[in-house]
Amino acid sequence: MPQALERPAPASILLSRVVRRLGGLRRLPTPSRFDVLVVAVIVAVAEAEIWLPPGGCLGGPFPFGLCNFGQSLDPRPVAVLWTTLAGIALLGRRAWPVQVLLFISALSIIVAMTWVASPGLGYFLPMLVAAYSVGRYHRGRQPWLTLLGAAVIVVATSAIHDLRVPGQSPNGTLATFYAILIGALPMGRALQTRDLRAELAAAETREARLARDEAARRAVEEERSRIARERARRRRARGEPDRRPVGGRPGGV
Repeated sequence: MPQALERPAPASILLSRVVRRLGGLRRLPTPSRFDVLVVAVIVAVAEAEIWLPPGGCLGGPFPFGLCNFGQSLDPRPVAVLWTTLAGIALLGRRAWPVQVLLFISALSIIVAMTWVASPGLGYFLPMLVAAYSVGRYHRGRQPWLTLLGAAVIVVATSAIHDLRVPGQSPNGTLATFYAILIGALPMGRALQTRDLRAELAAAETREARLARDEAARRAVEEERSRIARERARRRRARGEPDRRPVGGRPGGV
């Protein structure tokens, strides 16, 4: 008999296969409300800065108002796009802190090399939060080497931005911004160390409580066994039969 043609899989089966393949997306971490708020503020500040003239301020002089410190020559749609992408990338800063820093750094370098774009708030704020997140949330075997590598990335990215602006080079004024960016790394690491110590203390407290509960349970069982043995001994002394339940353990009322 000729072999029957294979019937096409129903749409429901195909859909279930697609869902199983995409099931890993369900395990992606959900950003916290705080992270969403941080990203919204950073994107809003960065977008507002873009539409200000270089050196212009909104709401008063610095530090009381929003000022545009950048000297960017990139088209405004490009500036809006790359600052928005840099801000949105921060939603993954807890799960992938190193990758987020690398993404923001690479994006910033591409924009700086393609269009002249010096560090403004649209660059500074995402890089600051990303650097802090590396120290705060990265848990590797050699954390200080990771922090050192992150510091090199931060300084190199900032220097490329500065050197792309005609007549501008890293100086004492920009060193303050460099110090803030680099200082975010050990600050995040210090907070992570605090959290690890708190977690260790909580784990020790939990283990001690479990040990106390286990000791109390064993003490109760030993006391019950002692009472059962004592009752059995007294019955034997009176010549009574040893009553045992169906389970085989010494009985008792």
